[in-house]
Formats: sequence, C-alpha cells, structure tokens
Amino acid sequence: MEDNKEIIDSPRKVKILVWLVIGIVLFRFINFLPTMPAPIYYGIFSLFALITTLFKAFKLNLLILMFIIVSYLSILANDIPSYFHPYERYFGFVIIITVIGPLIQNKDLFIFRFNISKYLMIISVMITVISFILYWVYKPITISERGNLFCGITSHSMQMGPIAGMSFLYLVNYLFTRKNLCKINIILLVVGIVLCLLSCVLASSRAALIATLGALMIWALLFFNSIKKFFNFFVFFMVVVLLTSPLWWSFSESIQGKMAYSESKGSLLVTRQGLWQKNIKTFKDNPFFGSGFASMDIGRKVVKSDYKGTIEPGSGWLYILGSCGIITFLCIVYFYIKTMIELIHIRDENSLLLLALLSFFMIHSFAEAYILSAGNVMFFYLWSTLGTSSLYISHKKLIKAKND
Repeated sequence: MEDNKEIIDSPRKVKILVWLVIGIVLFRFINFLPTMPAPIYYGIFSLFALITTLFKAFKLNLLILMFIIVSYLSILANDIPSYFHPYERYFGFVIIITVIGPLIQNKDLFIFRFNISKYLMIISVMITVISFILYWVYKPITISERGNLFCGITSHSMQMGPIAGMSFLYLVNYLFTRKNLCKINIILLVVGIVLCLLSCVLASSRAALIATLGALMIWALLFFNSIKKFFNFFVFFMVVVLLTSPLWWSFSESIQGKMAYSESKGSLLVTRQGLWQKNIKTFKDNPFFGSGFASMDIGRKVVKSDYKGTIEPGSGWLYILGSCGIITFLCIVYFYIKTMIELIHIRDENSLLLLALLSFFMIHSFAEAYILSAGNVMFFYLWSTLGTSSLYISHKKLIKAKND
C-alpha cells in the first residue's frame, strides 16, 4: 500500500495500537507462538473497542449497523442450543468489527486501519516466504499433524493457503504499480511472487488457489483497463505456467489427491454440496431470521456432551443467508458490491490492491465460511480489508471535495 504524508505522520499512540493489534492476531495462528486463550483475546479487543469509540466524533455506517442489529434479532427469534454460545460469538463479532471493520468511521480510524492493513500484508509476505524456505530446510515443522498438509509456520493449511494467496496479490500489485523500481527490487519481487504462488499450491486449498487466480484476473482487467492488454497478460501468464509445469507439478500432489477423491465420489464439489443444500433448506424454513447467528442445524437427534458447537457451513455467503436470514444477507452483499464499485472508480495503487483482496474474499467465501467467525484469522483479514476500503473511499472523497 502506498503511503501519503498524512498516514506516514500518524500519531505515535496510533502506531502503538496498530502493532498491538497485529501482535495479538499473530498469537492466534502462528504455530510456534503460545495460543492466546479466547477470553484474553476478546478481552483485549473489548478494550480496543472502547478506545476506538473514544476517538474524535465518528460516523456510523448504517448498512453495517443494520447487519449487526438484525443478526442479534436472529438470536432472539430462535431457540439456539447453548453449545453454540450465540451471545458469546455475537459479542466477539461486534467488538472486532468495531475495532477494524467499517461500522464506525473518522480520520484517526482511517490512519489506524490503513496501517493495520499495510503491515498485516507485509507480515503475511514474510510468513509465506519463511514458511516456504523452512519447507526445504526442515520440512517436518511445516507439515500439519492433521491431514499431513503444508501449513508453514501457521497452525493450519487452510490458513497458509489464503495467506499465501493474498501475499501473492500484494506483491503482484506492488510490482506493477510502483514506479522506478531498481533491478534488484524487481528480481526480489518476482522471486517473492513465485514463492507465494507455490506456497498457495503446496497448502492444497483449492478454494484459496481458485480465489487467488480469480482475483488476479479481476485485478489485471482493472489495472490494464484494456481488453487487448488484459488478453496479452492472460496469455503470457498461461504460457509461463505451462512451460514451467515440470518444475512445479509435484507441488500440486495433494490438490491432485483431493481432486481424485472428489471425482471418485461423482462430483468435484462433493465436500460442499451437502453443506450448501443444508444452508438453503434452513433459509427456506425461516427466510427472515434463519437458524440464528453463528448456529446451524447439525442434523443430530442426540448431541454428545463434549460437543463444542463446532460447525462447517461450507459457504460464507450461504451461511449468512441460512443463519441470519435475507435482510443481513442483502445488507452485507449490497455493502460489499458498493464498496468494490467505488474502489473501481478510484483505481489507484491502494484501491487496486483492496479490490484484489476483496475479490479474493468474495470468491473464497463461496467455499469457506469465516465472515461471522470472529475467532478465525481470515475473519480479521476480511473485515480489516472492508474497514480500510470503506474509510479509504471516504478519504478520497474528502480530498476531491477540497480540490473542487
């Protein structure tokens, strides 16, 4: 992300808060760091939320406010089993969105959230590159116990894949939008881009890989702003991928194994279809409030005493529809699309990166559900990007109004 003077000269207290927030998040998913207990994690974010609301006067985003209110009403409208802990999950959801999301807005929060997004992406690149190097230096510590998949220095391959994909998009945007880069920087960026893409393949997350490539195509179409140039870029990319396939094909063995398993079951979407259908059925049963915030019909008549309410919805978008109903779904979809359209109108270095990331989350959330899951690190990435995007749009509008 490109800084301007206002952001570079951000107050010291804001910089301290930025690094505190990032540091706390790292404790949630870096595997060699001690895991921060949920009560401490949400307790600290509650303090941050209080500090956030004590900034200068702020504006509320009415769409997100409605999203939050109706989500709460979905809890009241349903008899949700206690093992889902709906109120605790809702509380965590609200406080983290208050800190990093688009709910409240002002100048100081723009600086705060912009810097969180900026440094989080830089750290993500470092995590990805270090993970890939460690894979070759000492492979066992980068392989997860569950599934025997590449997770790098994160706690799960389903975290490594998206983080590698986002890092790839960040470096591609940096390479193409920064001017006057020296040869050494260009070489380092290209190497970083290759390592990030290979890490995404190694992590064996089909959803993350598809989202990465889909977001790349959307970014390229907007960056080149020409069908001809976009087509040339697409052809060049495909030629490079095909010519180098003997070098990277072995990295895709786990993905090939997943594809083979799905085909043997008769569908490439076999692991998702049943979950999607369950969300659609829940929505049809209660279209206005769904099954209740962060809950799901798990289809069991008897629930084991040690069941902790863990669920696998299979799609973030359908999960919102099934658990919270049509109003919350329309609120978030309308806000998401509106934000992307306004970023397209800006079309500078920062807006292109934010568009690429939002495109990634949009595609990725068709197969992974973390939009409502405050404890998931991808929730933090998504809502941080939405919060930064919303304030960046307001920031650009203010600059334009002053210049007119």
